[in-house]
Amino acid sequence: MRWFSKATLTKETINAIYILEDTEGPVHRGEFTELQWNTIMALVDEPKSLLQALNGRDSHLWRKAVQEELQSLMNLDVYQEISRAQVPRGKKILASKVVLKYKEFEKRFKARLVVLGFMQPDEDAGETFAPVAKFTSFRLLMAIACALDLDISSSDVKTAFLNAILLEPIYIYPPRGLGYPPDTVWKLLKNLYGLKGAPRGWNLTLHAVMLELGFIQSIFDPCLYFIEGLWVLVWVDDTLKVGNPEAIAWFEAELDKRFSMTHVDDVKMFVGIEIERDRENGILELKQTAYIDKILEHHGMQDAAEKNTPMQENTKVSREDCCKEDPELIKEFEEMGCLYPSGAAELLYLALCTRPDMAFVAKELCKVMSDPGPKHVPVLKWALKYAKKTRHLGLKFSRQDFMPSLEMAVTLVGWADSSFGDDPDTKRSSQGFVAKLCGAAVAWFSNGQKSTSLSTAEAELICLADALKEVLYMRDAMKFFGQPQEDPTVIFEDNQAVVATAHNPGKNHGKLKHVAIRAHRVQEEVQLETIDVVYKQAGLMLADILTKALGRQQFLLLCMAILGYQKLEDGY
Repeated sequence: MRWFSKATLTKETINAIYILEDTEGPVHRGEFTELQWNTIMALVDEPKSLLQALNGRDSHLWRKAVQEELQSLMNLDVYQEISRAQVPRGKKILASKVVLKYKEFEKRFKARLVVLGFMQPDEDAGETFAPVAKFTSFRLLMAIACALDLDISSSDVKTAFLNAILLEPIYIYPPRGLGYPPDTVWKLLKNLYGLKGAPRGWNLTLHAVMLELGFIQSIFDPCLYFIEGLWVLVWVDDTLKVGNPEAIAWFEAELDKRFSMTHVDDVKMFVGIEIERDRENGILELKQTAYIDKILEHHGMQDAAEKNTPMQENTKVSREDCCKEDPELIKEFEEMGCLYPSGAAELLYLALCTRPDMAFVAKELCKVMSDPGPKHVPVLKWALKYAKKTRHLGLKFSRQDFMPSLEMAVTLVGWADSSFGDDPDTKRSSQGFVAKLCGAAVAWFSNGQKSTSLSTAEAELICLADALKEVLYMRDAMKFFGQPQEDPTVIFEDNQAVVATAHNPGKNHGKLKHVAIRAHRVQEEVQLETIDVVYKQAGLMLADILTKALGRQQFLLLCMAILGYQKLEDGY
């Protein structure tokens, strides 16, 4: 537990504790100041083990959480209690444990009984693949909800995996500390958290229910469903519902008949992404402020100086600076005390969800994740300092950007760009793409190309071909969301040769014949009026932020535009 000095325990923080005591149901971070929230979180001890939980300061609350979890197993007939001698010969008995977590945003003590699934033989697991929703689908759905002023709510299936029946029984030991005799074994009849096949079993169970209710599954994202007046996005045991109130109420009632559910009408967070909405002004923001705070705390950088850009201008991350088993470099790196792999991965997740402005630095940091060197540490810390400064930024969708009236279609617009031969190790090019809807980015990528280009035009053409794949996917998605793109989707390019090649089959054939398939596919989609490649001057190229480390002025200009907080002089 963290202790506070008399100076820290101000009237403000004491009032926060009183507010917490008087609040029923979930409590949200936005209701408190940063100091108040930190005070509240410090008052909860998160135990390291079941024994510590049952003997600690909040033992009665943890005990209640464990009892609720065990009761749910019994209610759903998840297991049969047998003796060790009744286990068939040759069957492996897996271990289990109770995982304890205090859910900050729900103000709830939670216990989860899980199997140590890494011990499970592959032949017992069977098929294990289970899909999860694409982040692009989630962002598109949020933009559509903002544009059409639809209701957004969420539903959580309590102990979801326990509803999926096992085809073959699995045997586990009950967790230690619950008072069972040493020779007690549980014969599992249904899936349990931790089993390799549990996610797939639950996904098939929920999918069958959705089809039974009359939903249509999308062809581009297996976790997205539609029925008249309602879209449902599934993320394991969480469902995000976007539609009219009547359809949402009907769906919740149907789920309640089949599962034990909790419903949140005004959802504030989904899969760790904060949703802030101002319906009156037609604004919806997606942020990860709490996640950034956890990253900074993990690396001990809560009080670090802030930076205005994610990378110092023209910075290059090279594999030549890796340790390469050099004892002196390894020693120097270890003395710096940097958790580089986890830091790079944390920033990558941030960039994939809500922060395209950090996609390039995340890509660069991950290049050397397996063998970072001392020279890479300052790059990571610079990016973390930028994340600290911009912790309140996210994606800001605005209804008025493309929707003066509800009859007007929501329009996708894209930008594609590459940086020729900029990788210091391979001389391959970096490429970036971003698509905006309702004022903010809904899809993007920043990566290195898989082959070495011989010219800037070739690098740009390869990037455009990859961008085309994203656009085709999003056009299918928009049709599923009831907003078909009747006109060609504009993709802006800052290379005149590529624009000319896209509109004129045969042009530049001699220079680009080794990438003819990509060129032909782009030309084909232009002729079919699926896309339209339009020239955009370099200073207004939004995708430039995804291909290189820009200077402060240009970066801030593009960053605010790509996130949706400002517009460039061309109106985007």
